[in-house]
Amino acid sequence: MTSGENLHRKDIFDRAAEAAGLSDSAKSEQLNTGSLRYEQRMQWVLSHLSRANLVDRPARGYYRLNDAGRAWTKEHPRGMTFREANQYFKPFWSPEVSKQPNSTTTPKVAELEPLEKIDEGINQLTAETAEDLLERLRGTHPDFFEEAVVQVLLKMGYGGADKRGRALAGLETGV
Repeated sequence: MTSGENLHRKDIFDRAAEAAGLSDSAKSEQLNTGSLRYEQRMQWVLSHLSRANLVDRPARGYYRLNDAGRAWTKEHPRGMTFREANQYFKPFWSPEVSKQPNSTTTPKVAELEPLEKIDEGINQLTAETAEDLLERLRGTHPDFFEEAVVQVLLKMGYGGADKRGRALAGLETGV
């Protein structure tokens, strides 16, 4: 994007992925929202470049490196590290991010795109719910646990159309 040409964001994403040597598996990694992780990160980059007035947005979804961006690129031909990016873009972050009480958590919050924050929240809630459920199930009678497993399997579609699944505990063996 150094020539000042107008590029669609998808073209920028593809060029950046190629320049970074992203593997196919890295390019296909999805968030819980269904979005591709690398595209969300690239959108974050474009948003911050735009806020810092290093790129122009001549039309919806299109970006162009402006004179300030070309000058910055000339001064920093190797780009910047994550730490340098945090320092450079900090003045452009939203107020709620820059007012985080614990300065050690600010880079983590700032590095995440809003959809990634949602994805991380979903992952955290899922893990907490799973742990809570397991803890509760471990504290129950084995017959209850077996019945719970059968009900989950039935809800997942196992057991056929007539839902034949049933717990074996408590059944009379008849032998």
